[in-house]
Amino acid sequence: MKAELKIEEEPLFFIISLFGDAKLILITVNELNRVWENYVKSKPFSDNRTP
Repeated sequence: MKAELKIEEEPLFFIISLFGDAKLILITVNELNRVWENYVKSKPFSDNRTP
């Protein structure tokens, strides 16, 4: 019974940690995007490089 419970709990914990990481990645991507937009706005458009 204890082993069964452990097997049931671990995927849930894994999913929660995975969602936590995904949230962190999303926040980081949004932050980088905001920084990039500010950088592009402040920079003269001499070259047409995009991320």
